[in-house]
Order: sequence, then structure tokens, then C-alpha cells
Amino acid sequence: LGTFISDIFFVQQSTFSEDILRLKKSLRCSKNLRSLDIFLDTHGLIRFGGRLRNADVPYEQKHPLLLPSNHRVTDLLIDYFHQRLKHPGAAALQSWLQREWRIQSAQRVIRSRLRLCISCFRVRPRSLQPKMANLPKYLKSRLKSPISRK
Repeated sequence: LGTFISDIFFVQQSTFSEDILRLKKSLRCSKNLRSLDIFLDTHGLIRFGGRLRNADVPYEQKHPLLLPSNHRVTDLLIDYFHQRLKHPGAAALQSWLQREWRIQSAQRVIRSRLRLCISCFRVRPRSLQPKMANLPKYLKSRLKSPISRK
């Protein structure tokens, strides 16, 4: 295994230890992973099953590695590819990352990481809402209070 894959192995062991034991015993996984169709590969890594089993694509794209949303390695991976791909938007970055990794709550995590990018913040400054002007005098005199008495 390469060093990066061994890092992913460590991340999965520290985050999904109970689920890995359950997968080895062919038991049901925890509630948040049940719907993901996950399995252990030959190296003991958790991979996502998905619908690409019969597709003519590399194994890593058919069965991406599962990464937790709340781990520093996931944040570093998102930041690295965000800079390497020249600061794409959240949707483009998520699409690119999903080729090899399945990140839990990916959309939320990627958006929160991109909000911390200073380069993206400078390029896309928020426009200020202009303050509304006062009404002209001729309109003020025509307006009556909704509770006015005659």
C-alpha cells in the first residue's frame, strides 16, 4: 500500500472501527452507513458499492473509498484538490472528488471548506444592497394610515 492509502486506512480504522468489525462478521452496519452499500476490499479499506459495478471504468471509480466528514485528512484532501484544480466551485470540486472518494455529507463539508478559501473570497466579493431612498413628498401626502378615522 502507498503512504496515502495507509493514511486512509488509519482514518477509516479510527473513525469507522465498529463498522469495520461488523463488515468482517457480515453484520449490519451503523445507521448512517446502512444505505451506502459499503464493503471491505482486499486491503481492508471501506469502499462504496454504488451502481457502477458493470461499468468500463477503473476500480477506484467504480468503488470509491469512504471518508468521514469530520476528519482533518478529509479537510486536507478537499483543500489540496481545490488549489490544484485552480479554485473550482463547490459542485465542480465535489464532482471531481467523487471519482475516487465518497465523503460523508460531501456538499456541506466542501462548501464549509471553500468558505475558508481567501482567494475565492477575494474574487467573489458580496455586493451590498443599496439603501432605499426616502419617499417623495407628494407620495407621503397621499398615503394615509390604515387605521385612520373619518
